[in-house]
This record gives sequence, C-alpha cells and structure tokens, in this order.
Amino acid sequence: MAQARERFQSGMSHYDAHRYRDAIHDFELASSLVPSADIAYNIARCYEQLQELDPAIQYYERYLREKVEPPDRPEVEAKLAELRRTRELARQTRRQRAGYGLLRVTSREAATTVSVDGGSPAATPLERPLRVGPRSSLVAEAEGMQRFVARVGARPGEIATAVVDLEPATRYETRAAGRLWTWVVGGAAVVATGVGVAFGVAAYGRSNDAGRATGEEQLRLYDQAGDLANRADMSFAGALFLGLTSVVLYFVEGASSETRQIPPRRGLRGVVAPTPASALAPPPPAAQ
Repeated sequence: MAQARERFQSGMSHYDAHRYRDAIHDFELASSLVPSADIAYNIARCYEQLQELDPAIQYYERYLREKVEPPDRPEVEAKLAELRRTRELARQTRRQRAGYGLLRVTSREAATTVSVDGGSPAATPLERPLRVGPRSSLVAEAEGMQRFVARVGARPGEIATAVVDLEPATRYETRAAGRLWTWVVGGAAVVATGVGVAFGVAAYGRSNDAGRATGEEQLRLYDQAGDLANRADMSFAGALFLGLTSVVLYFVEGASSETRQIPPRRGLRGVVAPTPASALAPPPPAAQ
C-alpha cells in the first residue's frame, strides 16, 4: 500500500511538471499494486494532454465502468463525446491529406464481385465502402454476365455511390432484314427506263431526219428510226417487269427478319452522388 501511494504521489508530481510519460509510468505501477478507477482517470488525463486520443478514451471509459456511482459522470461523458468528435475530425483530415475518397457500390445482381484499380475483389453487398481516388477504375463481374468496367471517383473527404447494372454475357436482338434486292432491282428498273427514253429520243430524231431526206437515204433513216423504237419498247417493257418485281421484293424482304448478337456495352449506369465529408457521421472504415 505504501509503495502504491509513493508511486501515485510521484505520478502527480510528474503530471504537475508536464512530464506526462513519466506520470503514466508511475500511475500504471501504482494501479498494478492497488487497482483503482481514480488512477485510470489520471492516466486518461495524461494521454489527453499528449493528444493521444485512443488511449485517453479507453481510460476514461474504464473509469466510468469501474468507478462506483462516479459523481462526475456527466462531465466525463461530455469529455468522451468531445474526444470522439476530435478523433473523427482527425481521421477525416488524414483521409483528405491521403488524397482519396470512399465509394459505396451496390449491384442488382447477386454474387457480384467488384474491385477498384486492380485491388482484391470484394463481394456485394459490401460491408464497407471502397477507397478510391479522383479517377479510379471499377471492375464488376458475375457468373453469366458481361464484365463491367467503368471510371469512378470521389474527391478527398467525399463518399460516392455507384450502382452496377450488369447485362447477360450473350444477348441477341431480332430486327427486320434489309431490302437489298428490292433496291437493286428497283435501281435496274430506273436504269432500263432511262435507256428506253434515250432510244425513244434517238428514234424520234432519226424519223425527223428521214422526213427531210429523199431516196435511199430516207429509207435508211426510217429503218434506223424503227430499230431504235423497237429497242425503246423493249427497254420500257424490261423497266415495267423490273418495277413490278421490285414491288414484290419490297413486301417479301420486309416480312423476313434477322437475329444478331449485341456487343457488350461498357460504362457505369446509375447514380454517382458525392457527399461532403462534413455530412458523414462518421463513415465506416475504408476497405481495400
């Protein structure tokens, strides 16, 4: 008992002289000889003066647990609340200096694994937010789904939310087939019409020339005009046939369809909403 009292008095002397490490040493020796809640209180005060908040909080909590009906409970509880707020502000400051924010990730698909910047994959729903920089790469994967890659980020001191919407690994769509032959045949009908018009104009020109000629020259020009007229008639007949064929093809090809595989889409779909650090109260510990 006397040795414990001596250590306690030595600890008080060190405390008054602002030698807090030495005071903690003597208080702990005294507590090992004669356990006391009051000594835990004095150790907490030393750690508080040293700005070592975690052990200060632990010893104040110990004091409240071990002290029977402590008369200063309201004051100590208020001090504990203030120390916890100070500790959280210090953690947020360190997070801001480290240059990273936090990212909450949710997925509509079960058994989705996500990773950021090549880190270890974690399964959704995540227990804690992921640590991200202003520009990070998010990868999400699930069985039978397309691999999801997106750019995400959060400024230091912010927490963002990303919603991952995975798509099946193989997707198909059915759509109406093209009308290739409709346009090919229709184009040929237009060309044939143009050729028929050219032959008709030429036949008309030869007929006019024959009306001004005489003798054998007139007969020759009339023969040429007749030949050109026949060719014009054949061209118009072919144009009519091709035109009707293109109309039939328009309806035939329009009734057919084709199925194709849809290529994977990449990118983040959903909401990415940053929240100021001051609004966090407090955030869960970061996970990598």
